[in-house]
Amino acid sequence: MSRRTGNRIPYPRIVRRLRSNMNNRLHIVRWVGSFVLLAVAWGAALSEWTRAAERYWITTAGGFFYSASNWSTTSGGAGGATAPGGSDVANFTLAGTYEVDFNGAGNVTNQRAEIENGTVSFNLANTTYTLSGGPTVAAIVGTVPGQTARWTLRNGSVAVADVGDDVIVASPAGSTAYLTVTDGANLGGANPPDVYLGYSGNGTLTVSNGGFVHANTTAVGYNDLAVGSAAVSGVTSVWNTDGNFTVGNRGPGTVAVNGGGTVTSGSLLLGANDDATGTVSVSGAGSTWTSSGTITVGSFTLGTLSITNGGAVSNSDSFVGGSSSGRGAVTVSGNDSFWNYQSIHVGQSGRGQMTISSGGRSTSATAAVLGLNAGALGDVGVVGAGSAWTIGTSFTIGAAGTGLLDVTGGAAVTSGPAILGDVATGVGTATVSGEESQWEVAGDLTIAYRGVGAATVNDGARLVVTGGLTIGDPTGSPIGTLTLDGGQIDAASFTRNGALSFSDGTLTVRGGTFDNGPAASTLALDGATDADLPTLRLIGAGGFSEVTSVDVGLAHRAAMEVLDGRAIDLGANSLEIGSAAGGNGSVVVRGAGASLAASVIGVGGSSSSAGGTGTLHVADGGLVSAVALRLWPAGSVQLDGGTLVLNSLDAGGGRLDWRDGRVTFSGSPTLDSSVLDALLGPGHVLGGGRTLSTSGGGSSTLSAPLTIDGGSTSFSGTLYNSSVLTLRDGLVGAANFENAAGAMLLLTGAGRLSLPSGLLTNAGTIRLASDSAALTGGTLVNGGSIRGSGTVSMLVSNGASGQIQTVAGDRIEFESPLHNFGSVNLIGGEMQFNAAVTNGAATGTISSRDAILRFHGGLTNDGSLAVTFGTSDIFGDVANSATGRIVVSGGAQATFYDDVVNGGSINVSAAGGLQSTAVFFGALSGNGVFGAGRVFNEGDLRPGFSPGTMSFGGDLSFGPLAELEIEIGGVVPGTQHDRVAVASAVFLDGTLDVSTIGGYAPTLPGQSFTIVTAGERTGEFAAVIGTPSATLPGLYWTVSYTPTTAVLTTSALAGDIDLDGDVDRTDAALFARHYGTLSGAIWTTGDFDADGATTLTDLALLQSHLNQPRSSPSAAAVPEPSALLILLCGLATSAIPFARTLRQRSKNAR
Repeated sequence: MSRRTGNRIPYPRIVRRLRSNMNNRLHIVRWVGSFVLLAVAWGAALSEWTRAAERYWITTAGGFFYSASNWSTTSGGAGGATAPGGSDVANFTLAGTYEVDFNGAGNVTNQRAEIENGTVSFNLANTTYTLSGGPTVAAIVGTVPGQTARWTLRNGSVAVADVGDDVIVASPAGSTAYLTVTDGANLGGANPPDVYLGYSGNGTLTVSNGGFVHANTTAVGYNDLAVGSAAVSGVTSVWNTDGNFTVGNRGPGTVAVNGGGTVTSGSLLLGANDDATGTVSVSGAGSTWTSSGTITVGSFTLGTLSITNGGAVSNSDSFVGGSSSGRGAVTVSGNDSFWNYQSIHVGQSGRGQMTISSGGRSTSATAAVLGLNAGALGDVGVVGAGSAWTIGTSFTIGAAGTGLLDVTGGAAVTSGPAILGDVATGVGTATVSGEESQWEVAGDLTIAYRGVGAATVNDGARLVVTGGLTIGDPTGSPIGTLTLDGGQIDAASFTRNGALSFSDGTLTVRGGTFDNGPAASTLALDGATDADLPTLRLIGAGGFSEVTSVDVGLAHRAAMEVLDGRAIDLGANSLEIGSAAGGNGSVVVRGAGASLAASVIGVGGSSSSAGGTGTLHVADGGLVSAVALRLWPAGSVQLDGGTLVLNSLDAGGGRLDWRDGRVTFSGSPTLDSSVLDALLGPGHVLGGGRTLSTSGGGSSTLSAPLTIDGGSTSFSGTLYNSSVLTLRDGLVGAANFENAAGAMLLLTGAGRLSLPSGLLTNAGTIRLASDSAALTGGTLVNGGSIRGSGTVSMLVSNGASGQIQTVAGDRIEFESPLHNFGSVNLIGGEMQFNAAVTNGAATGTISSRDAILRFHGGLTNDGSLAVTFGTSDIFGDVANSATGRIVVSGGAQATFYDDVVNGGSINVSAAGGLQSTAVFFGALSGNGVFGAGRVFNEGDLRPGFSPGTMSFGGDLSFGPLAELEIEIGGVVPGTQHDRVAVASAVFLDGTLDVSTIGGYAPTLPGQSFTIVTAGERTGEFAAVIGTPSATLPGLYWTVSYTPTTAVLTTSALAGDIDLDGDVDRTDAALFARHYGTLSGAIWTTGDFDADGATTLTDLALLQSHLNQPRSSPSAAAVPEPSALLILLCGLATSAIPFARTLRQRSKNAR
């Protein structure tokens, strides 16, 4: 082909610049201008090109590049020309398929390469083919209209040395050209060219099998008649474009990246001008497109970006549907398919659509806007499980244009704060539909900020708003709409100024305010069909405003849940659950701090009449309070760990399923059969975990049987029982408790009545039927009957008509003092008193038969203590006062284990031939014991009250460990010294303990005191302790016995004149001084045998004990010589007058 044809001349850069400024809409002008400028370009370039030598490849058999035989100076000429050099143009015009081999050629430099026709493959053999020095074009593939040129580069590099030179594929209109870079080949070099695929013809670039292309800028489908396409395939295949990359500049362009290929670029523009279409597809695992600038899909015309099957695209800002004429479509589809960008506008000024499906993912680091400018349309669909769109900051749907978001099929969208309908012209619509589909907003969501907004959540989808959800009403008429039909909405707070269509699903407000609108109104929750169930769930602390009454389930189903700290107070307004026929409502109040208060609560109807079906569930710490609870026939209340506070309960045929928790009545309720039937069922059993209580301090009346079996009651005022209250296992607590005449309080199991500081008044019967049963608290005033087994931890006042009783097997323990003015009667069993007991005078009676009494706090008996028949044991100290009377009768055996002080009377009877017995193990003191019965003293017997006489009407026996304590204050029995007077037999044993009182001390031996008198005496005391005088140690006590008495006498050792406890020289000297006294002699003058004279008999007694202490045997010692000498000398001195006296008496006698 000759230069004269002009067909090979490309558009120089000046032509491109001029063309870019032409009117895009005047196609005819562009055609004419193209040919004019082409001629200008030819003239401008002709002089420069004529300086270059042309070389033509002449063999279709292929060959070595350096071989002269393969080159000609003319097209179709003979071989023999030199191979093209640095300033030459290499032309390939043959129509065949052949390979040009660079082996042996080394690195080659040409001015330009032109492939006009045929299929030419360069085997670069690891060399570098450099194109340098040309006017503006480094390489052209496809230079002739109607011809097809193919150029393949393998195994080496093609370098463009001059900055901005072009590589053109399919230059003129009508030409077809293919450029392939493969097998590790490299096209571009350090000064990358501008690459045009389909300059005016149909051009294609393929990068495969490790091929590498480096471009400055890229245009695919450059001019009006051009068609451009490219494919990058293979995990090591790379196409880098440093600057802008345009696909569909004026003609259609297509780029496919697959099989792991890589493309990088500056900004990417798809569909740049009128009538052009730009299409990019990135498909397959490892296939990537990375843009350092923006990506605009559909800038002025149609642009399409497809990311599928694991492909990935990343860039800075993204625009889909850029100008008003732009139309953009993006698809991100398939697992691991990913588009990542800084921000995105879908529908900037034109129409944009993005679909993320089948597991595809897209992420915006900052904002996303759908429908940015007025007239724009942005439509995003996120479809299918695993498909996800993440927006890092704000999300605007319908800024000034129209925005559409559709999340379906289990897809997920996550964003920052979101607005639907931003400015007045903005229209934003969002739909989240289908199971597992979700939109999560980190921040606030406003539906209709200043424009029109609508959001729909349905068919199991979920909308989560971590901030406030507001349905706006910017103009005063509702242009914000939220539709919830079968999905879930979860928001921190909720404000309804616009329209809410809530027919099915769950609306959750978590921790913030629920605002029902600009003006207070009834909150009505109701489904559209019988299959619908709209549920309002309020969680955590937060307000509840602009609501008057609440109506749940008017004509269909509906539910409301108040949970975990949410408090709702409707004041004087009502809560109606299932208010009308066909309605079915449910309200749940559950969790610590959750509460709902209303004036009237109607369940299964309205506040005034029966309706549909209603359920109120109060659980796990929840609280519901009402002035009146009306439970209609189809209504039910389930109490499961919560609290129900009522002023009144109108059962109305409904059912209260009380599983656990508390029911509290404010005011003064009457618990009659109708109330208890509703609360507990016909059995009236308050089971475990349930508490029945009152508040306000008023009186409560129990007029129907009630059983506490594991539950408890707490009455702030007085509980008046006129029926039967059974405490099987549990607690009844009250301020006061009155058990009316004919009523019964029955405590079995671990039942307990607790009145912390109150008063228990009993006129009926209190039956303690278990060792664990207990009455605790303040004071028990008993005018009725108390019997059985249990514990009473109350101060007890048993009135004159009161009776406390046990029978065999019973045991009552009293922890606090008991004042008895009535009857305490033990017919078997046991009573234990751990505090003081006072048995009142006149009416107080304590009787025991085959029983045990334990007075651990002591008994003061001013009344009567009677022990009859059988064996009774009495523990604890007993003080029997002057008015007190203790009787042991009917053959009974009474054993007193501790001290008994008798200031009144003790009568141990033997009447009717029934010999009664009393045994005392402690100290028995005071007055005597009457009656003919037997008394056994095994402890201390202390007659009188210092001193006195203790009389016994029957037998008295002292045990071996017993002790008789006798006080001596003079010689008069009963008034100055103690005495025991036994009408029948006395049996002596044990120890006699004698003490002096009142300063009295015997001074001489031989002073006697009769301490025991009896009809018959048997036995003796085993030991005598005590001393007559503290100053006369020689005195000691001896006891002499007769058949009916025991006599206590002062004694001393014969010869111990000075009563110092021994017989020594002092006693001998004193004896000698008084020896010979014939009358009026006493112990201290030597009369040891009490005959009134001091004689030799007395001397013999002294001599027998001389030098002996009182404890020595009387004949054990012989007087020492010195002592005896003194004694004899004394006696000799006195013998003469003593003899004269005897003689004179004899003479007188004669």
